[in-house]
Amino acid sequence: MITRNESVSEISIKPANELGAWDQFVSSHPRGTIFHTRGMIDAYQQTPKHRSFALGACNELGEQIAALVACEVSTISGLAQRFASRSIYYAEPIYEATGVGLEACRQLIDAHDKAMRSRTLFAEVRPMFPVPTKDQDPLIDRGYELLGYLNYELDLEQSAEELFRRLNGKCRNSIRTSLKRGTTIRISQAPMADLDRFYSILQFSHNNSQIPLVDRALFEYVFQKFDTNRFRLSFAEYDGQQIAAALFFEFNGRVVYWFAGAYRVPGIAGMACIVWDAIEFYSKLGCQVLDFAGAGWKGEDYGPGRFKSQFGATLTEYGRYRKVYAPWRMKCAEFLYNRMRRLVSSSSNSASMELAHNATE
Repeated sequence: MITRNESVSEISIKPANELGAWDQFVSSHPRGTIFHTRGMIDAYQQTPKHRSFALGACNELGEQIAALVACEVSTISGLAQRFASRSIYYAEPIYEATGVGLEACRQLIDAHDKAMRSRTLFAEVRPMFPVPTKDQDPLIDRGYELLGYLNYELDLEQSAEELFRRLNGKCRNSIRTSLKRGTTIRISQAPMADLDRFYSILQFSHNNSQIPLVDRALFEYVFQKFDTNRFRLSFAEYDGQQIAAALFFEFNGRVVYWFAGAYRVPGIAGMACIVWDAIEFYSKLGCQVLDFAGAGWKGEDYGPGRFKSQFGATLTEYGRYRKVYAPWRMKCAEFLYNRMRRLVSSSSNSASMELAHNATE
């Protein structure tokens, strides 16, 4: 809730790299996330087909009062880029809960839209927290539409016994059976050495789902530059083989189930074992929430959403905001998407499939 209404005449907008206290602002903000940090801004900037966009706003005293981080995701270059690019906020903008903070956020959104309007099809915001009321929602105020999108969040501030009891019966039995049959969980102590195997598992799952996978450079940067206490790379192993893998991020007590993939092994629930291991670990560590990072559009029959529903988490609907910059370009992209879905293979390396996914998902 906005607490006071200061003058907004002295707001200044600056790039993230000109704000020395950027990460302090993010870590001290109740809605600051890993996706707002300089580390993640740099990680996406170093990833092919991605370009980070990060601005902050300061008050008349030079104090930072707002931050906006987005990523321009492109699949092809040249004139056709505008038909195959989008701007994604992996977390909503954050701002001081004051009148000047709210206005600063509006100005950051304006600056973002001005920069992205001619380069991308649309912008999409993926909020990680409950949305504000409409009269205090800077995204709605700037012409964004809030669409129905679901997620699951698990309260980790419970005992391991209570957390296990909250899993649905089928999930509990699958985990018990898998462990009895010899499934083990290995936490990577050398993520760069494990990157090839991790990425191959992700490729398998993304190929099956016909969803393009981000370039491995993103994970190389994270594994080389981030504090190892910030992330957890887990593998499920069975019969001498690595059958599932997942990467979790922790920031300010919030854990994000970020990337995951698995091979299908009859009678073995490798991914469920990984998730349960993470729940138990992060609960003991004192974290507050496990964010399952998306459960599909409202009304959609979404397989990953069904899987995530097994763990006793609360279903949330914070939605996704979207602003289409050129409806006619969007219609062209949707036509190409529908056509390519029928014609191209499931290879995640197909440029056509990447265009289709990035234009419409």
